[in-house]
Amino acid sequence: MRFRSRYWALIPIVVASLILIDVAARVLQKPNRVTLEREHPYLLRTTWHQIGDYARFVPADDDAGCWATAIAQIAHYHHLTPTDKIEYQTSGGYQVSLDLDEYEFRHDQFASHLDDETPEISKEQVARYIYLIAAVLYTDFGAHGYLEHETFVERLESHLNSSVEFHEYDKEDYLLDPLCSHRRICRAG
Repeated sequence: MRFRSRYWALIPIVVASLILIDVAARVLQKPNRVTLEREHPYLLRTTWHQIGDYARFVPADDDAGCWATAIAQIAHYHHLTPTDKIEYQTSGGYQVSLDLDEYEFRHDQFASHLDDETPEISKEQVARYIYLIAAVLYTDFGAHGYLEHETFVERLESHLNSSVEFHEYDKEDYLLDPLCSHRRICRAG
């Protein structure tokens, strides 16, 4: 079978078309990513943790709690200082009794992250702040949980003298809400 000369000219066109289709498929399969060109002022600059130096004041445990640590970072961002008194008993029987007004915080001394180079005063300020926020949340020290979830918002508003809104999403809601609204889901990082 002889190939006619006019078909030889089609081979480069077919190969080029296949390459273009392959490139287009690769581009379309990449996840949509958004790159932030500059830092935005509303993003938290702290990267605190719930264990180690961050939990040095936590009783009966070595864990301040993830919610307490996250809320402490948000409260610090707004320079909120816990006030009033906290009294409760953990499920393990440990009595938490604090007068939050006894503590003075200098938010300008807070470190965005604790490491070996962090001054001791900054470590102390951050660790005590996280502990007091954990107490406001009625952290069940030693049991890795929280007591009285239903009163979180009221206690935060009362002890931080602020207005608080609580939003909770599960993975299904996180994905379905934007999809049902025909919005793209973009996560960079």
